[in-house]
This record gives sequence, structure tokens and C-alpha cells, in this order.
Amino acid sequence: ATAFYGSNAFGNPLIGSVGGSYADADTGNLTPAGKRKEWDCSESIDDDKKPLGGCRPNNVPICPIPSTKNNAYVTLGGGGLFVVKLDETPMLIVGEYGNRIVSGAGCGGVEAQGSMFFNGGVSASSAGATQSTFILYALDDSKFDANVNDPKENTPFPSQIFNDETNTNTIGNFYGKVTSDDPGNSNDSGQLPNQTTRRDSHGAAVTLDGKYIHVVDRIQNVVEVFDAITEER
Repeated sequence: ATAFYGSNAFGNPLIGSVGGSYADADTGNLTPAGKRKEWDCSESIDDDKKPLGGCRPNNVPICPIPSTKNNAYVTLGGGGLFVVKLDETPMLIVGEYGNRIVSGAGCGGVEAQGSMFFNGGVSASSAGATQSTFILYALDDSKFDANVNDPKENTPFPSQIFNDETNTNTIGNFYGKVTSDDPGNSNDSGQLPNQTTRRDSHGAAVTLDGKYIHVVDRIQNVVEVFDAITEER
């Protein structure tokens, strides 16, 4: 497959190679529901190939999050989400979402009370310098088996547990506050703690009793706590 050589920034040798065979890979363009896996909304394609619920303009995987049911929740850089079966070869997409349903750059998720809780954040590259996003979603992890033989988009539909009203309308999010003076597309307040107003949900943990979800804001240096049963903040 792919080989990596040389040393990292700390002088330690990189992994020599990653095993595997592309012969077993699903390199097709379409999802099980017959939609384009990656689409930026500007390319002209047949209507029946367009994902419902927004585009998937940049499918760089951000943080795959495995569940006890062998589902992996793969957040995408430009927004959208794939849920894949880890015990299938090639891995089978059993959940497919556009970026209007699940916004981009989420990195952090935990399983609790039968659901997967995962976040939406900002891009780590320079593209995210003026983005501000703190979002938490939840999906019932038991519902994806029904999609194996009858694939459907945006099914099951995720709960949007929290979406900060100061979020920018970027990488799929469109719930941010918009005024006549501010279209809500950028926040240029930087990232220095105690000065910036930007947010970035990144990282999550569940309490040992499975009752509470802790989600980190790596710009504001705070942790938000959510009830895993009532989904209240």
C-alpha cells in the first residue's frame, strides 16, 4: 500500500510501511445509496447522484471513532460523515451524511447510553483561522444494521445536542448568528485565550458511569458537560 520513510519532527523514524491490498478496496465513486462520495456542490452531476443534506467537498478523514458494534464514525474535513462497518472487507458504508447535516472537522467522540456522541470543530489548517465552531451531535449506534441491505441517506438522523450561537457559518454549519452587519462567515479574533471569542470543540470523554459527556474547547480552554441520557448541557 503506502510507504513512509525518513524521520519525524522529533528525529524518530517513521513507520516503514502500511500493509494491505488495494484489491480488496472499494474505490468506486458512489455510496451504497448511489450518491457521490465526494462532491463540492459546484461540479455538474446528475441530480440522482447528489447527496441529500448538503455536499461533501473535502473527504479527508479527520477522526475515525469506533463503537462497540464495530461501526466507525469517520468525520470529514469539509463536512459530512460516513459510518462504516469495521468487520466487513472492504469496509461497508452504512451511514452517509452531507455537510448540512453534520458539519466539518469534527475530532472527538465517545459512546454512551447506546449512542455515539461526536463533535464538529474548525479546520486545523490556515483555512480554519477565522472559523469558530462548537457543535455536539448524537447518533443511535444500534440503527445502522438496517442500512446494510436497504441503504438510506441521513438515516438514522442525528440529534444536534448543542450548536453555539456564536458559531460561524462555515464547513457546512448554517445555524450561526447572522446580522445586518455580520454575515456570520468569519471570526477574526485570533486564538489567544482570554482574548479571542472563537470556539473549537476538539476531544471528548465519557464519565466512568456513562452518564456525562465532557467535550473540550481547545481555543477557550474550557470543558462543556452534557447529560448522556437527557442530552442537556
